Amino acid sequence: MRYSIMLQIVVGITVILVGAAALFAWIQNRSQSIKSERSTVNTLISFP
Repeated sequence: MRYSIMLQIVVGITVILVGAAALFAWIQNRSQSIKSERSTVNTLISFP
């Protein structure tokens, strides 16, 4: 009985940490793509 409760706690903490890591990675990747989109737009708009 105690083993199953401990297992549920460990699995719950693991899921939370993996979800937070995935969210952080997505935010990092999203901010890089926004920066590259802005630089592409600035390159297309600026005329020589």
